[in-house]
Amino acid sequence: MLAHSLILTLAAAPGLKLAAPGFECVHLEPEVCALYTDTFAQLLAERGAVRVTTQREIAALLGLERQKQLLGCTDASVNCVAELAGALGVDGVVSGSVGRLGSAFTVNVKIVSARDGSALGARSGRVKDDDELHAWFVETAHQLSDALVPPSPAGLRGKAWVGWLAGGLAAGAGVTLILLGNADAQTISDPDRAPARLDQVQQLRREGEGKQVAGVALVAAGAAAALVGTAFFAFGAPAQTRVSMQVSPQLVGLTVSGVFP
Repeated sequence: MLAHSLILTLAAAPGLKLAAPGFECVHLEPEVCALYTDTFAQLLAERGAVRVTTQREIAALLGLERQKQLLGCTDASVNCVAELAGALGVDGVVSGSVGRLGSAFTVNVKIVSARDGSALGARSGRVKDDDELHAWFVETAHQLSDALVPPSPAGLRGKAWVGWLAGGLAAGAGVTLILLGNADAQTISDPDRAPARLDQVQQLRREGEGKQVAGVALVAAGAAAALVGTAFFAFGAPAQTRVSMQVSPQLVGLTVSGVFP
């Protein structure tokens, strides 16, 4: 069975860049230790939430001698982590240790902020064999990756249709009233259809103006409701979603557009 403790302390923005310079290993061959480091780095980046620079990539970017100088950066020292992060252009460093004690493994993983050396996430555990160690790596990498990216407020997104529906209905009713008010104005200006009595003309004018004012108010309310729905959708959507709204100058149309997942 897996025995572990978990500490997760930061939700970071998508696109977080991390470096994995290598685990410290006890009673393990260097090749095996490097394999564990690469495996965990790949699992951490598997869901696409973070980008991980592996030990081999660090060697290719910095060169062997410079990498040797920075190997001590696995100790989570603020200055050391900042130096490594600055050299690689990353936001944090993945450090850890794997030790074989008898037939079991003790493993620790920590992600350290390049800014201040604080722990972005940490986990430790003890497993009994290679199969459980790999399962622990998978579980830990996915949980840490998920924790480093905040979940989108899907609840807001689910309510977006309410704002759009209310906005569309209000705007539709407003446009209808505006058109009816314009029709009253045209009736007054048409000698063949205009009322014969002055008081009837004045009454028709007041009714037409009232319809137009109410129509403009309803269109404005509809636009506001649609904006609220759009905000719910945008804030509840992934970061790459772009949403825009356009109201025609004649106040006869409402359009919502964007790049939706």
